[in-house]
Amino acid sequence: MAVELVTQAEYARRRGVSREAVRKAVAEGRVSLIDGRIDPIVADVQWSTNTRARADAGKATTDTGKVVAGAAAGKQPKSEEGEGYWGARSRREEAEASLAELELAAKAGSLIDRAGVEMAMETAFRLVRDAIMATPDRLPLPVDVCATLRNALRDTLADVEKTIQTTLVQEPVQ
Repeated sequence: MAVELVTQAEYARRRGVSREAVRKAVAEGRVSLIDGRIDPIVADVQWSTNTRARADAGKATTDTGKVVAGAAAGKQPKSEEGEGYWGARSRREEAEASLAELELAAKAGSLIDRAGVEMAMETAFRLVRDAIMATPDRLPLPVDVCATLRNALRDTLADVEKTIQTTLVQEPVQ
């Protein structure tokens, strides 16, 4: 299968950018040449990976420099989900801002580690359960009374555990 190679001018026309933009991308090493020509498939990947879109990308201007709605203005690149470049960029910047806020809160010490808290709670509840279950053995009671008391405590603790689990499922820890 032969590789299709095109001139920089042809690639600029296909890409919908100026010849100068392609020349600059080649000079900066963002797009590679093969024998002085461009493989458009490889160049598209390189262009997407190595080039950041400008804020005014896709907008045509008049001789006076005013932005007008031209042929390229309504044709912003679409992602596979059909979302335009600006929508995707907006979502990305919102996510980055949220992440930065979380990092700031963590550095300020106003966040806690959820997994650590859950582990500490589980350990504390286990210690309480073990202490409660050991109580009948410390009392000077007949063996059958100790067994009955131990069974009653086990049932009560099982009911408490179910109540706690139900509450956490209905109102999960944030």
